[in-house]
This record gives sequence, structure tokens and C-alpha cells, in this order.
Amino acid sequence: MSKHHVHRKDGNKDARRKDMQRLGIGYLDLEGIYDGLALDRGTVYIVDFKNPDTGYGRNGWNENQSKKNKYLAKYGVKPVRLLTTEDVLKLKNGEMR
Repeated sequence: MSKHHVHRKDGNKDARRKDMQRLGIGYLDLEGIYDGLALDRGTVYIVDFKNPDTGYGRNGWNENQSKKNKYLAKYGVKPVRLLTTEDVLKLKNGEMR
């Protein structure tokens, strides 16, 4: 049986995007390995929305994302996971750099 990841929209994605919009954080939807790009005060973040109400969301990065994270780390890029409104506030406050 082959492993095939089905990309589904996280249940809290719309809420986190609204949080970012209210805080003035720009967002571009990617719908790929990561959910999108966020821009705040000249810093671009690769973001992925995770739903803390599901086991999959609480597990963290999936296998494909983990591999990409290692590659991106070579270039000083660290993707961020956004689960809650508090995570979006941390992003805005510069606590996720």
C-alpha cells in the first residue's frame, strides 16, 4: 500500500487567517506542502495551519514537511505552525523568529 497524503484544509485555517488579517499580517495562500506565506514588518514566514482539535493537528509536521524543514534549515529558514490565536499573536510580536 503506497502512502498518499491527501491535502485537506485544516478546520481552523479560516479563523487563523482572519486573526492575521485583523492584526495587519499579509497572507498568500499556497495550498501545497505548506499552507501559505505570511508577511509582517518585512519578514516573510512560511506557515502551516494545524488544528489542535485533531490528532493529526497535534502531531506536528507531517513526513513531507519534516523533510522540507531540514532542507530549508540549511538556508536559515524556519517554517512556523499556527494552531491558535495565541500563535498568531506570537508571530505578530516577533516571538516566532
